[in-house]
Amino acid sequence: MPSLYNKKTNTLLGEVSEADVQQLNLVAVLVAALSSFMLGGLWYSKALFGPTWQRLAGDARKMGEGHPAKVFGLSFVFALVAALWLIDGGYHTLQLLIYGLILGLWR
Repeated sequence: MPSLYNKKTNTLLGEVSEADVQQLNLVAVLVAALSSFMLGGLWYSKALFGPTWQRLAGDARKMGEGHPAKVFGLSFVFALVAALWLIDGGYHTLQLLIYGLILGLWR
């Protein structure tokens, strides 16, 4: 059985070493977070699926309710966290997409 310990980097499988962080392309992370943020903003806007999503989710608030800086700030922070987490896991993204498809069709 293969070991979960990587002797070269002194880390367990899935842990991030200091060398990994130093090799991280911050521009790619920021571009990924910004594109996710912009796509999410468009997706949930009045122009696309925002009102439909609100109706189906049972959300009675008016569109645009809430402090914009708080809403957009938190959205961007979450997009940045997602970009940092997923930037090195493209193959995991495809794997999870397939899992979601299977679970969605199962229902």
